[in-house]
Amino acid sequence: MREVVSIHIGQAGCGVGIDVWNAIQNEARPNRFSDTSTAGNVFGSSESPCGTFLYETDSGVFRPRTVFIDTDPLLHDSAFANSNLNSHGLTSEDVLIYRQDCRSIYHEGKNQSRSLNITEDGMSLVQRQLERCDRVGGIMLFRASGGGTGSGIGDLLAEETREESPKASIIEPLIYPSQNSWSSALEPYNAIFTLAGSHRSVSLSLLLSNEPVLGRLGQDSSFKDMNKVLASVIFGITASLRHPSTVNASIDEIVTNLVPTPTFRYATVGHVSRSITTPIREVIRSLFDYKKSLLCDVNHAQPKPLFAASIQLAGGSNFSVGEVQRAVNSLREHHPVVPWVPNSFKVGLVNIPAVQRTQSIDGLMLTNTTAIRSVIECQYRKFLELFQHRSYVHHYLESGAEMEEFYSAREFVRGLISEYDQAIDICASENRAIMVREARRPSRRPSIR
Repeated sequence: MREVVSIHIGQAGCGVGIDVWNAIQNEARPNRFSDTSTAGNVFGSSESPCGTFLYETDSGVFRPRTVFIDTDPLLHDSAFANSNLNSHGLTSEDVLIYRQDCRSIYHEGKNQSRSLNITEDGMSLVQRQLERCDRVGGIMLFRASGGGTGSGIGDLLAEETREESPKASIIEPLIYPSQNSWSSALEPYNAIFTLAGSHRSVSLSLLLSNEPVLGRLGQDSSFKDMNKVLASVIFGITASLRHPSTVNASIDEIVTNLVPTPTFRYATVGHVSRSITTPIREVIRSLFDYKKSLLCDVNHAQPKPLFAASIQLAGGSNFSVGEVQRAVNSLREHHPVVPWVPNSFKVGLVNIPAVQRTQSIDGLMLTNTTAIRSVIECQYRKFLELFQHRSYVHHYLESGAEMEEFYSAREFVRGLISEYDQAIDICASENRAIMVREARRPSRRPSIR
């Protein structure tokens, strides 16, 4: 077993995190095991479905391997009030809540982190969790890139975590701004600063956004409702870390499978739930549909060659890996793959214990694709529109930013988009070459005697 430490930063990171931990703890309750008389022993063993995420205290209580950090005082008065901590399996030692919001400004988050020692205090909690691990299997960083706390403080904490654990893979489920729904006019600045500020510290960013969730739930849904949906998807992503699986048994393997180079370390998640009687080909077809992605602003008109994709199915006991692989192979012909990444598709079946199975198949597809380009470009263009007129720039300068940081972030993201353009061009050139070779190949006509 390799343990995973989770860090939740900002309103979104903490809100989603609470729902994730509630789900993990519900799964780990003794009455979910077939033999409740030995549930404690099973849970504490290497065969535990949740030992990756929970540790046992000296008193025999199981607690999350996690840290929560936020600057919003409302969170302290609600979810993290002392009366509610234990219901989430947390203690006051797991939580840092401050009384001054970061005003949705990236550099205000950094400024507060320095003045209030937030990064140092947060790292002391992270180090405590790391010391409880026998073998660190990875770190998950939950946050949003549109606000000030998750973006600014999140970047500083990611840098410190990378220095503390240079060999550990860091995956961030990152709630990314969308074009048509936002909570602050400053989101494009924060998103671009986050992309530029985290590229050396984070191993894989799983980009998620609220707009597709609103499409599923309805436009009147609250952030609490959306957090529950995002949490359920992240809970599903980690299923292969909690249960036996044919692929993606560790954070390191997820990163290795999905990230061909550090430049292309952005992916998204598709999720479908179908009846257990649904043909597996239909489940896979739904996962290949970008409209099922939890990331908005994907340009469906542009080519979308894949760097890599990892498909994970849980709850289906009537099919084999071979069946799934054949279904994938029949569909991947319509989804070009970048030519320099062999074996682009990984398929895994997660073995959920019988007492926890439902009458449905939950399918997840982690996809690293050039379609991410249009998502990044969307916020980049909004950044340029604001920065051209220096709109809101004074808020960042008042929080300690320098103008050079705007130019530096702009150039980094411009270069990132250019890298995606080159990958798309190479794929198009390779496809044209294949078509030419096929056209020149002599046709095999039967000889006439």
